[in-house]
Parts: sequence; C-alpha cells; structure tokens
Amino acid sequence: MPVNLKIERTTPASPRTSLRVLAQVLASVQRTAHDLGRQRAARDPRFSGHSQADIERECELFVTELRYGSFEATLDVAEPAPGLFPEYGHPTLGQVVVDDLDRVAEALAMESEERVRQVLPDARWRKRVLEMLARSLPARSDEYRVMWGSGRLRPLHRPTREAVLALTGLPEGEFLVRERADDDVLVEGTCVARLGKDGRPVTVREWLDFSVVLQEDTRPYRTDRLTWGNRLFRLAHEIACSVAVEDHLIVVQYEPLGIRAYAPTREAAIRDFAEEFAFLWDDYAHARDEELTRRAVGLKRHLRELVREVEVSEASEGGPGR
Repeated sequence: MPVNLKIERTTPASPRTSLRVLAQVLASVQRTAHDLGRQRAARDPRFSGHSQADIERECELFVTELRYGSFEATLDVAEPAPGLFPEYGHPTLGQVVVDDLDRVAEALAMESEERVRQVLPDARWRKRVLEMLARSLPARSDEYRVMWGSGRLRPLHRPTREAVLALTGLPEGEFLVRERADDDVLVEGTCVARLGKDGRPVTVREWLDFSVVLQEDTRPYRTDRLTWGNRLFRLAHEIACSVAVEDHLIVVQYEPLGIRAYAPTREAAIRDFAEEFAFLWDDYAHARDEELTRRAVGLKRHLRELVREVEVSEASEGGPGR
C-alpha cells in the first residue's frame, strides 16, 4: 500500500514549502526505507540472501502522484518485474517495507513505546531509525509540519533525545563506546561489555559495530567560500564549523545558521554543508520580510551580512575549504 506524505508550513503568512526542508525529509524517508529493508532482510527468512544492491533497488521509493499548494505526494516502490511473485503470492521486500514505513509513522504519531518496539524489534536498528528521523522531522515549535500515512495522515514530530534513549532500550551490558585509541585515532562503536566501578566498560566481550575516525577528520572546518553547483559564495569573513563523530557519521555544524550536515566521510559532509547553505540562501536571502517569521528574518539578515558576493559561472572557481 502506498504511503502519503505532506509537508506544510504552519505560518499562514508564508504557506510555501521550503526546498531545503522538502529535500531533507524526502532523503530521510528514503534512508529509513533502506534501513527497514536491511532489517527485514536480516531477520525475515523470506528475504534471506538479498544483497545490498537488491535491498536498495527493491526499496527505492518513487513519487507516483504529486499535489500542489503545500507539498503533498504519494510514495511507492516500483512495480515488481514479471516472475518475481511466486504462486502463493509472496510479497516483494519493497512492498513489505512500505507497510513497515506506515507502521513506524503510526507508532511515532501515537507516541507508543510498545508499537515502536513491535515495528523495530532489534534495538540497534530501532536506535538507527529513530535517530535518523530525529535529524529531519520538525519539532513541535518549528514553522512546518510533516504528515505521513497510508490512510489517515498523521502529524510526525521529532522524537526528543530522551524519547530516543527510552525507546532504544539496549539490552543490559550493551554500550555505545567512544574512545581515543591514540592521539590520531578515534574509535566509536557498540559493544557488549562488563562495567567497572567507574561505570566505564572494562572488559569488551563482543563488538557489535564500530568505526575508526582519524583525528585529522575531526579538526574544525574553516572556509571563506562555499561552492555548490555553478555558484561560488564568497563570504565576508571566514567561518569556523565544529566537526564531530555521531553514530559513525562525520557531522559538520555551523550553529549561527543552524546548519548540520552529516555523511560517512569529511569530504562528503563538507559537500552536504555547502548544499545546505545554498538551500538556505535560496529560501531566505531574497524573500520579503512580510513573508517570513521573526526568526526567519533574522536568518535572512545573517545570510545577507555573511555573503559578500555570489559568482555564477559554468565552472565555479575555488574549493570547498580546508
């Protein structure tokens, strides 16, 4: 059954849907579908043997219907190729995942811990999906809202950090560990361990997952220019962005503009940062004040003061910074 998605502004003065918000929510929904597909393939014998490529292909979402005003669309997986259905009506992985997406939306809208655990029984996958949605869904105080569901549309709000921790419910003895192996290497992972008197893991019995990050990758990102597409944004002064590791991802953050870009590598996170900056510029820099909220007007002025000039060319000069 297809999933309906609606994104709308909650401020009557400006009903338009931001392209940045739209791209962020759609990308998060697609990543969630892929993660649900991986979880299904790992625990459902009907889909055992699916490769990573099979999962991504079968769980790829498509816009089958688009309605205007606020952004409203119907999302579904591709029609199965002839021969993929056995005689007894075995569903494809994508069809099952679309149903799982709807169940996740229903559980979050109901704020039901029991329903969330039923849909996402594995604690590690539950944590991953909830944290991914927490990065893209709006808080209750934000200027837009997301509605989601296969039947009645349900408003979805960003789960708080406390709610994510409560819903994750990792088994006793399973811990997220972030340790510095030496001056140049940072290791982050989840392990089953015995705790010492100070509350820190002292005996690791099993690593469930981990990633290794070089110290070089977490140094602050500083730049006075940003390139996206055929545009070069020359800044009035250099900006410094914090760089951290969260859930095995590199996160580049610039608090004054509320930009938070994350990716598997530093280079990819910097590219995503430039994309987020360009979306903000397109949304706010030339908008009329009467169309914006007080907070958005402040954001617009900050952008106008920060960007000295924008050069447009077939091949923008300059790199992403250092």
